[in-house]
Amino acid sequence: MGHPHIEEASPTGPRKVSVIAFTPKPEQAREVMDTLTLLGITRFEHATCLDDVERLVRTTAIDVIVCSIQPGENGGLMLPSLLQTMRKDGRLLEPPRVLWSMETASDTSHSPTDSKSSIDDPQKATSDLERGAGISLQALQAHARLAQQAGISVGITRGYEVARVAAVLDRLLNTHTPPLQPIVPHEELQLEEDLIAAISGGTGLHIALQPQYDLHTKALLGAEALARWTHPRLGNISPTVFIPIVNRLDLNLALFGFVKKKVIEILEVLYGRGVGVPIAVNASVKTICTEGFAQFLAQKMEHAGLPNRLLKIELTEELPIEDPLLLSGSLNSLRALGFLTSLDDFGSGFATINLLSTMPFDEVKIDGSFVKEVDQKAPLRGIIATISSLARLLNMNLVAEGIEDESSIATLRRLGCNKGQGFALSKPLEPLDFLQLCLSQGRTA
Repeated sequence: MGHPHIEEASPTGPRKVSVIAFTPKPEQAREVMDTLTLLGITRFEHATCLDDVERLVRTTAIDVIVCSIQPGENGGLMLPSLLQTMRKDGRLLEPPRVLWSMETASDTSHSPTDSKSSIDDPQKATSDLERGAGISLQALQAHARLAQQAGISVGITRGYEVARVAAVLDRLLNTHTPPLQPIVPHEELQLEEDLIAAISGGTGLHIALQPQYDLHTKALLGAEALARWTHPRLGNISPTVFIPIVNRLDLNLALFGFVKKKVIEILEVLYGRGVGVPIAVNASVKTICTEGFAQFLAQKMEHAGLPNRLLKIELTEELPIEDPLLLSGSLNSLRALGFLTSLDDFGSGFATINLLSTMPFDEVKIDGSFVKEVDQKAPLRGIIATISSLARLLNMNLVAEGIEDESSIATLRRLGCNKGQGFALSKPLEPLDFLQLCLSQGRTA
């Protein structure tokens, strides 16, 4: 039986993967290179220290850095921090993926059949890895999650058995790397005036659309509109930076108005072509509770010739809610006029079960923090199964956010979640690309 190849096809031919073998010892580098050669990878560099890595990454296009995690050698553990620093300093535009090989005492005792079975069986693979010396798998996974949050994709394997390395490399090379955003401390950079100008004039603001899919059929079901801001000097500003400023300056209603206008324009084009796909717009509690909010939206939709069911209002969870009675009345007013209502990021705050059970929502969205590790953590699977049962009891649709891989899709289906969004299904799309997607699917209005 031949070994799996990791080189990927592209319109111009095979994709040539470039790898750094980051090991302090030449014999370890040879082991890495021998394994990767069997996978069809022939472009290698060797680094023995972080300084070597920094030099190579600055001067060479590198796809993956492979390194061993061993007691007494912390270079591999410090590698994500180096890549993050290079990104912050502007010395690195696209970070390489990182593959950690966790050395264990039993590396040489497994046959190829055992190796393959531990890839196919995540629980067995986990128990294998947990026998590693020097650093626990749990600690290594936590470190990998921090790296992911910093925009560095990390995979973990045990030893350099070919099938295991192939499986992890394949996931790394086909997993979305979070877009690099400038790290802009808003307390140091006075962005408030620029943001006010952007929202009032629309300069630099735009939207992207995150498609939602049926997890069984992969049919397009709708989308969520996401606000994006491109600063004239600083470039793309992360929503994690500018949304808190929006909240602090009480610009929620103004930002909602901008996004709503863009969404209605897209809905008009689609509806005119006979395609009806609902699009969600995020709204704060204060925005939804604005006097006359539902009637105002209905007038805008009527003026555009659109049915209200195509506009979904997605409540961004804010707790505590000062006036639950006012919020309930406002949500009921929206639903009475035919608008759909959704609760975003369920589980990210406190007392959300009470909020879900007492407020009139059509849909609840599971926070992505539960979804990202659903395959690794049994308690998260239990939580999602419970939320799924609760949603059925309350006659609400359930949507999983932040789906990043195919295995999570299968797990979510088993747990009773049938709808979802995330990079495993589609990245956020520019409006024109979303229009083309909808028209190609041909969903009738």
